[in-house]
Amino acid sequence: MTETEETSEKSTVRMDCETEQDWIMSMNLLKWVDECNMTEGETKKIVLTTVFAPHIQKHAQVLLTEPNIGLCRRQVEIFNPKPSFPSYDEEESNCDKFQLVIPYAGVKLECMVIFQSSAPDCPPDFVFSDHRFFAPLNQVESLCSWDVRKPDALLKVLKEIMQFYKKKQIQILDGYEQLSFEYLCLFQLQNFNEDDIEILVPNEQESPVIFLIKLHVDYCQLFPDYYRDESDTRDYPLLLVFFPNRDSNRSYLRVYLSKKTQSIVTIDENFQLPDDVTDNYLTRYIIALENELKTKIQLAASRYERRRMYFEHQHFCSVQFITIAKRIRLQHLLIIILTVPPGHCRKS
Repeated sequence: MTETEETSEKSTVRMDCETEQDWIMSMNLLKWVDECNMTEGETKKIVLTTVFAPHIQKHAQVLLTEPNIGLCRRQVEIFNPKPSFPSYDEEESNCDKFQLVIPYAGVKLECMVIFQSSAPDCPPDFVFSDHRFFAPLNQVESLCSWDVRKPDALLKVLKEIMQFYKKKQIQILDGYEQLSFEYLCLFQLQNFNEDDIEILVPNEQESPVIFLIKLHVDYCQLFPDYYRDESDTRDYPLLLVFFPNRDSNRSYLRVYLSKKTQSIVTIDENFQLPDDVTDNYLTRYIIALENELKTKIQLAASRYERRRMYFEHQHFCSVQFITIAKRIRLQHLLIIILTVPPGHCRKS
């Protein structure tokens, strides 16, 4: 990917980088998440659902067609299916367990899903790659009321388990005063709720803490002529925030826009907070960023409206011109007919 292509896919926003070394560090962090496919795209469906046991196939199909489970614009991925009992037929191997990759907070979270081919009615077990997390299966309502006949049963269970995973991450975050304060301050934002953020606190101390935040910019309301598809209701900007030091609120940020929005809106790399925002609190930054995006969408909508009115006017003028030309032509023909001598008409 060229530098130009990369810029068109995502916009980097610089915040609180005092030295060039800080900026290089932020770029390395962003590259680390880029490798986890934050941007929307076509997920490779590596596994054919026919390799699964019959009672699992419909659950796998639903997972592979669901737009996304969390905030990331990526589908889940299924790979490495295995049967409980070895089979030499790869296409009819009755696999009842597989690895699942779930996009979460800009990274890939892996989970082993284990069914029982010998007991189709039994709910699956889950083993996460993050060994600090054990899903409280007895508290997952959709799992307690498991019905293998419902194709979306596994999807509902995963969504519910991911809510427990996020709660676990928030509990870990409470151990870091500065970052916990930043998180709690987000709820001062208008319309902000728990579903608007995903948090990841890696087990490795040297790894950055990540906030993935949904920005409240209603494209459909601001530009209804452009965002009118049903899928556009799930189109929203995302802000990825890195905290490389867990004892500081110093952060590096990147804005992610959908490809459709990128075609009309770009966030400049040198975007800065307004002059009256003197404190680098994340909440103030988000407010300024949302206002910037809203302004850009409104400008795009205004340009579109002016073009539409221009072409409508041009069309109206063309119709009027043709109508007038037709009238003039008819009048001219009528004059010719009336001025031709009667005998000439009979001779013709």
